[in-house]
Amino acid sequence: MDALFFIELPKHGNIDITTKVSWYKQDNEEISTGCDELSNLKDLADKSQCIAVLPGSSIYRTQSNLAIKNRKQLEQALIYDLEEQLAEDVETLHFAYQKNAQKTLDIAIIKKDLLKNWLAVLAEANIQLTYALTDTQLLDQFSEPWLILHNNDYTLLKTEQNSYALDTQNLAATLTSFGSDLPESISTYSTNTLVLEDCPINLTTQTNPSPLFSQLCQHYATTGMLNLLQGDFQAKTQQTWRLIQWGAAGLFILLSVLTLIQGYQNQQLQEQEAKLEQEIKAIYQTSFPKARRIINPVAQMRNGLKQLQNNQIQQGGFTALLAGISRAIKAQKEIKLSSIQYHQQIMLIEFSTPSLAQLEVFKDAITQQGITAEISSATKADNRVLAQLKITGG
Repeated sequence: MDALFFIELPKHGNIDITTKVSWYKQDNEEISTGCDELSNLKDLADKSQCIAVLPGSSIYRTQSNLAIKNRKQLEQALIYDLEEQLAEDVETLHFAYQKNAQKTLDIAIIKKDLLKNWLAVLAEANIQLTYALTDTQLLDQFSEPWLILHNNDYTLLKTEQNSYALDTQNLAATLTSFGSDLPESISTYSTNTLVLEDCPINLTTQTNPSPLFSQLCQHYATTGMLNLLQGDFQAKTQQTWRLIQWGAAGLFILLSVLTLIQGYQNQQLQEQEAKLEQEIKAIYQTSFPKARRIINPVAQMRNGLKQLQNNQIQQGGFTALLAGISRAIKAQKEIKLSSIQYHQQIMLIEFSTPSLAQLEVFKDAITQQGITAEISSATKADNRVLAQLKITGG
């Protein structure tokens, strides 16, 4: 398992890389602690899960019963729901949340500018955070229902329901506000002597030479703790970067495959287009054998047909023959035309018919149009007669 490296961020707001902070490192069974400038912590933080412990006095913690599956809609609803509880403009605040065991939402709210400062300075010190949580969250993990951790002018109070970060001078008044819910006594751990005037209950104080920060870190739970690094502040861990790199590689491969497929399809279309162009050219040459210069066979075919239509075509011309065949076919529903070829005043048509008798009927129908029809071939196949007629002018 990766080592855990905790950094205690100070309670006086913005920091820089010269700021001295307490740290706690757990590498398997080996524990080490200290206090150094942030700029000197890079080697200690390497190959560790880096966890920033934020002062609870800078974070507002609450809960919500909202149950909305869509993340964007939930975030908008949270802001609307909590706006009246907050003294700051919600646009300046960062909201982090997660569902707890009771299916409600644990929420932590912090000023964006303060969080940005902390993260920017840590990044400048080459410290990449994995988690950011509060000292009050760590206090929640203690087994005692009521507990006080005191260090000079800063005090953490754990109750049966919540944990609070207080100025020590406000501790007595805060305890009094609980009224009859207070226990008879509260275990208190202090790094120095704690004296409270008008304290409503007995405090069982134990002076503990071990730093309170170390005691908090020892109660870190690897699951279930709300991470403030969400949304725009989400941590880019090595695993996250690997996922991003894999995703980018996958996208590149996908785009490459799509490009190859598109290139292959374009090549096929070009080959089909070239083949069609050759077929069109061949049809034009067959229809207009005297043509020598073929540039655009489709346009030239259209112009040639238009000329044939506009001119008075002698009997037996292409238009006359085609018109006669069309009228004959219209009366013969069983005729299935396969192809028509026209060359030097002769039209060859290939078709199929149900029987030889039907072939003779079709031939007579063409002859009745005033043109000559002559059977060139006739064979049986698949219960039909495959035939070719030679059509000329009458």
